[in-house]
Amino acid sequence: MEKEDGKYILSTDLFSSRYYEYFDIIDNGDDNFTINKITTVSVDKSDFDSKTVTCTSNVEIPIIDFKHGEKNNSAESCEITYPLKNSLSDFENYIFSIYKNKYYLSEISKGRIDSYLSRYPLSDDTASYYNNIAFYLIEGGCPKAAIYLLEDIISKFKDREVAYINLGDAYLSVNQKEKAINMYSIYISKMKSKGKEKRIPSRIYRVLKG
Repeated sequence: MEKEDGKYILSTDLFSSRYYEYFDIIDNGDDNFTINKITTVSVDKSDFDSKTVTCTSNVEIPIIDFKHGEKNNSAESCEITYPLKNSLSDFENYIFSIYKNKYYLSEISKGRIDSYLSRYPLSDDTASYYNNIAFYLIEGGCPKAAIYLLEDIISKFKDREVAYINLGDAYLSVNQKEKAINMYSIYISKMKSKGKEKRIPSRIYRVLKG
């Protein structure tokens, strides 16, 4: 037990270093102690990025009355982080390895993508990685995270035509046809301006005609 700012902090380590509990304990004197904050940290060691959920509850429980797991229905605030710092290339390869498995792919959330964007901001060097990641998300049936990422890409790289077709595909998969048509139209315009009209997939024209 550690003492800090007049409080005693008791840490427990459960389930093979995957779950931790921290108790802020106030010494009221005369052997009268009160727990006023409980923090739990759950680390998923099997997760690619060691997904960590940290939850904090402000409580007021006499330590003599405390029962493990009890928080007196207090409001709990939680934060999800991804502390394992994999490379962007590793992340792309991981997405490729799981994109046919909806269970694992569904764990690729906006929050996880943001954790990579904060470490590896969108740039000329990273745009291809992120576009490929978005493509695999679409192919795997998880378009929402892909849309989030692709919208960011085209806002910063307006001439990246492949991002427009991918974003069109993502919109189409969530029944946002008008947005899809808009993206496909921009894609066609950019491909024609670069002399790449023959490389435009026929399926794009079918969507525009339909």
